[in-house]
Amino acid sequence: MSMIILEHCPGCGKCVNSRVCPIKAISIDNGKAVIGKGCIECGLCLPICPIGLIKLGEQENKQPVKIEREVIDHEQQTSTGA
Repeated sequence: MSMIILEHCPGCGKCVNSRVCPIKAISIDNGKAVIGKGCIECGLCLPICPIGLIKLGEQENKQPVKIEREVIDHEQQTSTGA
């Protein structure tokens, strides 16, 4: 999990404050607040957003990771002696 700021952030800047984020991981980029990779997930920013757009969750724009697994046919292994 990670801290996220929802897409419709108006960029008010209330979360961009050294008294809010102890490591200054929040910044304004293209008129919206963003949380950088240095976030330690302390949660101090959660109550600061006046419209509740800071959440604990997955990044909205992350693509799912495709994991391919080898399928083992146990019957075939037994019959071939593998």
